[in-house]
Amino acid sequence: MPETIDFQDMLANVAEDEINTEFRSTRGEGMPNEDDELSQEFWDFWESVNIGKDKNGGLLMPNQLPKFSDEFINNLDKLSPAEISAYLNRYFIPREEIDDERLLGMMEIAHNFDLPLEFLEDNTFILRLDQGPTASFKDNAARDLRQKMQAHCEKFGTKLNLIVATSGDTGVAIMNAFGDSPDITVTVMYPTDGVSPPQEKQMLDTKNKFKNTQVIPIDGNFDNCQDISILLQLVKNLEKKNENELPEAIQEIIKQAKIKLEQVLTVEDVEGVRKLLEGINLGSANSQNIWRLIPQMKQYFVGIGEMLKNKHLEQGEKVVYAVPSGNVGHLTAGILAMEGGAPIKKFLVGTNSNNILAGLINRGEIQHPGFQNTSSPSMDIGDPNNFERILDYAAQKIGFEGKIDYQRMKDDITKLDIKISNVRKEIKEMEKTGEDVEKVDAVREELIKLLKKTIKLKDYGMMPEIIEYLQGFIHVEDVTSDSEVYASIERTSTVQDVVMEPHGITAKVATDRAREKGIIGENDKVIILETAHPDKFPEALDASGVMVAHDKKHPELQRLESMNVEDLDKPEAFDKDLIAVAKKVRELALSQIEG
Repeated sequence: MPETIDFQDMLANVAEDEINTEFRSTRGEGMPNEDDELSQEFWDFWESVNIGKDKNGGLLMPNQLPKFSDEFINNLDKLSPAEISAYLNRYFIPREEIDDERLLGMMEIAHNFDLPLEFLEDNTFILRLDQGPTASFKDNAARDLRQKMQAHCEKFGTKLNLIVATSGDTGVAIMNAFGDSPDITVTVMYPTDGVSPPQEKQMLDTKNKFKNTQVIPIDGNFDNCQDISILLQLVKNLEKKNENELPEAIQEIIKQAKIKLEQVLTVEDVEGVRKLLEGINLGSANSQNIWRLIPQMKQYFVGIGEMLKNKHLEQGEKVVYAVPSGNVGHLTAGILAMEGGAPIKKFLVGTNSNNILAGLINRGEIQHPGFQNTSSPSMDIGDPNNFERILDYAAQKIGFEGKIDYQRMKDDITKLDIKISNVRKEIKEMEKTGEDVEKVDAVREELIKLLKKTIKLKDYGMMPEIIEYLQGFIHVEDVTSDSEVYASIERTSTVQDVVMEPHGITAKVATDRAREKGIIGENDKVIILETAHPDKFPEALDASGVMVAHDKKHPELQRLESMNVEDLDKPEAFDKDLIAVAKKVRELALSQIEG
């Protein structure tokens, strides 16, 4: 047994000047100061808890990235997940707001389940993040965030209404974590045909259990859900604009709705949404919120601690983490952990056919594949939100002081995605109606041109040195076909007697390819993050010809197996309609106030 340590002393040893007390935006500039010059704007801890994007569309980052103590790093094998979480959080939360004793108590409530390490094959291990109440890694951050947001509501006597976009696991994790809150409502949007049946059943079942939660299926994809969430926050932010800024801000919302949702809004429509949101405090629980990412650092330190505890790693030896990635929040948390001193050598990233990350990291350019439903729905994201944070981190590290036009880059990515999707729809319709072959071929040629179109990051102010810096510790592999996913799941089950799910398996494929290419060595220790329970994806398991053993099943998923979606009161799907969603958010908020 490893020797015990006095964790309370370790926590108390974090000096006040080591604690980050401010957060800044990736887009750098805030409101004009009294000399009418743009100045950097900062947010304190409590302000940062409820913010998704700032009023300029930027994402928050810690103004000071801490270095965790050697005492902490050298004793990871002796600490519980709750203690690791409390220690990491301490560096970002002022003691005068939440003291050490209270912080540890909050983390013991949030992190009350284990993250077991599983041997896969020589020098390759799996960290199972699927043991929480909703069977995915999202439980870690969701339960942590609940503690902070509830504390915020109690401190300031406010109510909060969370708008959450999900591609599968985030929605139910947030609903479960916040489901009994007297002060917080949760509205979850998900693509109606873009989640697995167990994921949908989990959300509907949780919605029926807690009156402060609701779900809205959207006739679109995850990016559409996320865009609605962001646009509602932008409308809410109009309250902070002065009369001179207001017309331009409204026109930007109208422009973004047309680009992102293909919804035509008028000034009156925007004012109508603004009226619907009047008196309602909105918050974000997506990984736009920095407090979704800071808690996710925990699993990187827990994995290293488990390796040390089981004698798979020597003290001071570095590991490689293999991370399945969609919206890139998980990877961003890993980078923050590495910056803080976690002994991490490299990140291998597995993505599916939707993700543009491989082109961004490996080549510094984007060739958008266009949105497609895949066997790994939580990674069906064509515009990874947190990549902006990764670029910002790299820019800070190399001392880049220029401006990167993130918004124009994101707009161009979305426009290209929509064009490709529309052309694909046109081809399907032409084939269905028996259109002339030559006309179909002409449209196919148009699709090929769009798929070959290259978006170069340098056109948005990105220095090549930023990408080169990231290439030093990140390697991305696209797993572009479900057939490869199924074959890999089947092979891992047959050879290693381990059942993996379609997200985690992309990280396994990335690991195998990286070893074959010599990107990592045979002796490098790799920890693969298994982010959800395999039984969440029965269609993928069926296609792979594998089953989860009875003793490895998750009790919550077992309970739902016999239920049908039809029995759980699924609402009608909504169009990509900002106004309709705003009405639903208001209805739930008012019902809680009146209740």
